[in-house]
This record gives sequence, structure tokens and C-alpha cells, in this order.
Amino acid sequence: TSLSGLGAVTHAGSLHVAQNLSLSDFSGLAEMSIADTLDLEDANSRTPTLGYFRSVTSLEQLSIAGGFPDLEGLHNLERATHVEIDGPVGTLDGLRSLSSATSLVLNGTWVTDLSGLDELVLDPSGSLSLDNNPILKNLIGLSPRTTALGDLELIGNQTLSGLTGLEALTSLSGTLRVEANDSLVSLAGLSSLESVNVLWVDDNSYLTTLDLAALTHVEADFHFFDNSQLPTCDILTLYALTGGYPMVIGNNKPPATCP
Repeated sequence: TSLSGLGAVTHAGSLHVAQNLSLSDFSGLAEMSIADTLDLEDANSRTPTLGYFRSVTSLEQLSIAGGFPDLEGLHNLERATHVEIDGPVGTLDGLRSLSSATSLVLNGTWVTDLSGLDELVLDPSGSLSLDNNPILKNLIGLSPRTTALGDLELIGNQTLSGLTGLEALTSLSGTLRVEANDSLVSLAGLSSLESVNVLWVDDNSYLTTLDLAALTHVEADFHFFDNSQLPTCDILTLYALTGGYPMVIGNNKPPATCP
């Protein structure tokens, strides 16, 4: 039910805690510093608090999965190479000291925006993946100092209506993938984006406008499919400016709907 017997342990390379159905307390880890990986999976209705990881300031891998309602115990974490939060976390305020990461994955969380990540600057070759977050409405909270990324992935965020919060982003050396966001109406938050390697926009049923005013270059795939409210002629206008190969355009709104 607890890890109190580990109270004398002050240093660890990695810590993995998973599938401990009766665990309700991490208090035995209050003084432990962890150098490499912190991997916590809660399969427990009692949901242990994360309030005992105050000595953790830097990690290679942070992975949190399960029923943790917040990340408050990680408030001293400043650097992490890879961060993955998977499960119904309702706020990111516990990551308020995090200033540096290469990749960030939020999957199945209950956050409404990215508040709490104001200090975070992602690596220019890194990635941001936001998948299946059912009440995510916008991307406000991401530091404006993140101006370049490798990959940006937005998939299955049911209430995401706009991309406000990405206005500082100017280039993606990898893939921009926007897929199955049922409430998304515009890509206007990417209005400063100038170049991307792969552009992939699929199955966004309410997407009506692109608003990619600065985009002039797509290096590889240019893919727009199953965006039923997005006029095909607007897609073709963008393609004329950016290029990209192969080009795949299909099942979008018919060209006749354009002025």
C-alpha cells in the first residue's frame, strides 16, 4: 500500500512503478533523486498523489499514465528529454518549471489548453503530439519561444476549435499532421508557419478555412483528404504556392463552392 520502506534511498537511475493495485502512497520516495527515467502507471482506484517527487529536477524520460488528476508533485522538474502524459490529468500546472524538452506527448488528458507550459521551449528538431484529448479547446499556454519543431501532430481532439497558441511557429522540419479533429474550423493559429516537410490534413469534418498566410514551401507530401467543408479550390490555391510531392487531394468540398 506504500513505499515507505524506500525512505533511505536518495538516488536512482530509473524508477518504474506499475500495476500495483493497492498502492496509495509515494511518500517513501520524497528524498529520492532520479537521473534517467520516471515511469508511473496507476492502475488503482485510490490514485496515489505525485506530491512526493520534489527532488526530481531533470530526467531523460517522464512517463505518466493512468488516473493521476494532476502533476503537482513534479513542480521542480526543469528539464526532460521526453515527456509523455497519458490519461485523465486535468491540469499541467505541475509542469510549470519545465523549461526544456525534446518531445511532448499528451494523450487522453482532460486539459482544456496548455496552461502550465509557459516556460517550456521545445527543441527545434523535437515534436509535439496532442492526441485524443476530448476537452482540449485551444493551444494557449505554449511558450512563444518555441518557433521551430520537427513534428507537430494533432489527432482526435474532439473539441479543438482552433490552433491559437501556435502563432510563433515558423518552420517544421518533419510532419504537420492534423487529423480527425471534429470541431476544428481553421488552421489560423499557424499563420506564421513558412515551411514544412510533410503537410497532412485529413478527416477534419468542420474545417472550412486554411489561413496559412505565410506558408510558401512544402518539401514532400501534400495531403488533404476527407475534409468535407474545406473547398478544394482553396487547397489547390495553397498547393500552387507551396508545391509538394506526392500531392493527394480528395473527398473535400467540391470546387464549385468557391467564389
